[in-house]
Amino acid sequence: MPGCLRKVVPNDQTAIKSGDIQSGDLTELPDCSVGLVGFGDIANKTALLHHAFGVQKTCCTRLHPLTEDEELQYGVRYTALLELLAGSNIVSLHVPVTKETEHLADAAFFGRMQEGFLFINTARGELVEERHWRGTLRREALHGGT
Repeated sequence: MPGCLRKVVPNDQTAIKSGDIQSGDLTELPDCSVGLVGFGDIANKTALLHHAFGVQKTCCTRLHPLTEDEELQYGVRYTALLELLAGSNIVSLHVPVTKETEHLADAAFFGRMQEGFLFINTARGELVEERHWRGTLRREALHGGT
């Protein structure tokens, strides 16, 4: 089963060179919670793939919550953005660039995410406030995050 988050003990060069990731801290994909910010065509397909692996996940839509049938079909549940950020190991961005979404991923956005999170921007660069992203990367590196 693929792992979603991989942290090898920093000074364990033998494990790194041999590829023995079991000696590190490995979180299996089904144990991950994936937050899909936006729920268009790409996020739908992503959710279906995750559903096949038994991934726990949430999704957030800008316009409206999903119907109960849609949640069952895709294996997701609608949640507000702040709850999604706080409850997800992996956050994947799937929204169009609009005046409302430009720089959506700012200091407050990253500040609400779990320590050691994985952030995937499958959308456009304008959604991410770059200086806050760089600051988040520095902070995570200092704390041993990914």
